[in-house]
Amino acid sequence: MSKVSWVFGVLKGHCVDTSGMGVREAFEELEKLRKAGKITDEEAKPPQDKVAKNGGNVGKDRKAAAKPEDKTSIKQQVKENLDKIKGTKVVAVIKEGSITKDKAAAISALKGQMARTKGIVKRDDLGEVDVLCEVNSAMGYSITAAEISSLAAVPAVIKNGVIIGNHENHKGGKLETITIAARVVVAGKPGIMGVVLKKKSKIFKAHRVLTPEGTTLWMDGEKAERKKQNKH
Repeated sequence: MSKVSWVFGVLKGHCVDTSGMGVREAFEELEKLRKAGKITDEEAKPPQDKVAKNGGNVGKDRKAAAKPEDKTSIKQQVKENLDKIKGTKVVAVIKEGSITKDKAAAISALKGQMARTKGIVKRDDLGEVDVLCEVNSAMGYSITAAEISSLAAVPAVIKNGVIIGNHENHKGGKLETITIAARVVVAGKPGIMGVVLKKKSKIFKAHRVLTPEGTTLWMDGEKAERKKQNKH
């Protein structure tokens, strides 16, 4: 991979708009990310520089330095922290009339909701968190009506929830993540939302909505309908 392809790939991975950007500007933007602490010094080095530094044994060195894979799911993290979460206040209420399985509509509504802040949520201990940067891929993890409908509650959970997880190797993806959880109410049903953020870039990655006991929160008749569809 060339240095040019690499730098633009890194910027796009951090939701930087590279439209009309020249190579020099791209490297200047990369340096801004490094100084802001959104990427490490090592991540800011082109692949060729890493090879030279390690004498051509990048693969070997990476393997030796690899951190244990953390397979803990959002669901597991919530279950392990139920007592901590139950003592907190409800941060968002999703009304019954807002329940939907239309992911595109949910994303569009969230973008409208966050237009004034340009998709940014500010939290004292984390700084600025970008909710919209990867929202399309984040919604790929959502399968229930509760999760799709409660996308609008993600900003409130990020801002007011409690941190319940801090992982250095999320599911073997060499990705550091933070998990935040908070109580929510979806169509009159009490629930808990868990939100995962990329630690360095502070980007929203995924969310789950569970019952107060830590199981999947289904809307009335949804689970039965899902079983029926799976039979066909």
